[in-house]
Amino acid sequence: MNLNVRDPQTGEMVAIKLVDNGDGSYSPVLVGGGSVSGNLTVTGSITTPVLNAPTGRTASYVIAASNSSSLDKSQADFIASSNLSADIATAVAAGIVNFHLCVGNYTSTANILWPANAYISGCGYNTIITFSGASVTNCMTFNGSNTTIDNLQVVIAAGAGTGGARPNAFYEINQSNVTVENCYIYGDITVGDDGDSHRQDGIYFANGTQLSAIHNQINNFARHAIYFADTGSHILYSQILNNTVENSGWHNIALDGYCCTISGNTSYYGARGQASASGYLLYGGADNTVTGNTDYGSSIGFLCNTYSINNTISNNTCRSNLDYGLATAGSSGNIFSNNVIDL
Repeated sequence: MNLNVRDPQTGEMVAIKLVDNGDGSYSPVLVGGGSVSGNLTVTGSITTPVLNAPTGRTASYVIAASNSSSLDKSQADFIASSNLSADIATAVAAGIVNFHLCVGNYTSTANILWPANAYISGCGYNTIITFSGASVTNCMTFNGSNTTIDNLQVVIAAGAGTGGARPNAFYEINQSNVTVENCYIYGDITVGDDGDSHRQDGIYFANGTQLSAIHNQINNFARHAIYFADTGSHILYSQILNNTVENSGWHNIALDGYCCTISGNTSYYGARGQASASGYLLYGGADNTVTGNTDYGSSIGFLCNTYSINNTISNNTCRSNLDYGLATAGSSGNIFSNNVIDL
């Protein structure tokens, strides 16, 4: 944040910037270099910078978009270029891990690699990152553990990626304690299905422990809205909570994991009318809890499939399913209780 102040020695107006000391305090520095001492007389009003907000975390690096407000731009550490992935790579190389994106439209033509031990936040629906171009494969990539992405919108533009390598919106493999929460996630169904369940997903997490997808709105993916997949290691102790998912080409929410929870989600029209696909799929894995969810209009509401064992499916609601409310195939030891089926 820049301020206009009166120099106590000369009486002239000078511009200063408040620099974060990393301990909750700020020091004034002359814009263009130099130091400030003595009593300063501030002219005009002061707006508290975003970084003063108590978050319990190290202060974030604030990025504004080219169309952000003039106030946001004046308070930001950086104005994004036309390729946000390059901007983030430069900042991460400089040791920055926590980011806050102001209201505005951001664009990226490559995957963004978010670092470990990071917190990335936006301003909700109006912080929009649009991915486009042939180089995009896993748009928002968790490149380390202990990272949260919170409260922003991700859009995959029509035709992004290439045939056989169409992008996932969020991607993780072999990490722990990563979270996507409070995000708006929109896919591209203008292109064909690549024929690969590990592509064209809203949130695709492969292997890992304590992975979370919480309170997201996810629409229009050619494969899954959310897919927690076992690709050699396991998904363990993870959670899919309170998401609203709609109009996926296959299963809206799919899990191949152990000791995980799927709860409080709402699913609409999984599989877009395809047979044998579902709102919720348990595929392999064991000892998972699926409770308090709702599915509307999918081919199958809840499906336990292929060696998925000893799961508890309870207190869920299935409405207007095309084939079945609840179904099992090649699985055993599952407990279904207190579910409502209204075909």
